[in-house]
Amino acid sequence: MAALPDSGAAAITPAVVWQALDAHPDGIALADDTGEIGLVNRRLEEMFGYQHGELPGRSLQILVPPAISCFPARG
Repeated sequence: MAALPDSGAAAITPAVVWQALDAHPDGIALADDTGEIGLVNRRLEEMFGYQHGELPGRSLQILVPPAISCFPARG
């Protein structure tokens, strides 16, 4: 199999990915398989009224109204 030619494009780094997510006009949250938020962009923080850095580490459940949540109820 022939190698692909070098396009000269810069490598995709975590910083580049973060810049793309943060520049997106929609709110974006990335969470792990337990629902723990790992990353949100500034638009999502604005939409929900959170300060920068306040959401990572918290449950994604806090962003979903109980009436439409797929998370099990906690007692």
